[in-house]
Amino acid sequence: MFLSPIYDSLDTNIPHTLMQFSDLAFPLDCPIFPPFQIVKDYLEDYALDLRPFLRLGTQVTKVTPGEFRGTWRVATKNIKDETTKEDIYDAVVVASGHYDDPFIPDIPGLSQWSATYPGSVTHSKFYRRPSKYENKVSLAINPALHASSALAG
Repeated sequence: MFLSPIYDSLDTNIPHTLMQFSDLAFPLDCPIFPPFQIVKDYLEDYALDLRPFLRLGTQVTKVTPGEFRGTWRVATKNIKDETTKEDIYDAVVVASGHYDDPFIPDIPGLSQWSATYPGSVTHSKFYRRPSKYENKVSLAINPALHASSALAG
């Protein structure tokens, strides 16, 4: 469905005490920096009561004011079977993030390198496990710093 930037061996870099909801603590035996699976299980447990109201795998295609004041007409499309639907809601929250689209900066020589070695340039969002990079040299580029550093892998 949607590709997540969460890779197989990810551990958080935030203590669970700071990221937990006030009405549900992480398990008592949870490491201070929990691995992905514990966080995933925690979020799924927290959302159990909400599951009947969620439509996963659904793209919002249009939001317009409804027929009655204070209502919203929301058009959606199921991304699996492409069926469409319209519903009326009392409120709409737009919570789209800018971290969803991978950005590869335009660095001199990078497009030529990519053309010469197809598939060799990728974004960290597509990283899943280290075995693909074993005994290889990697170059990590931080566009925010406009610098790069070589990492021996």
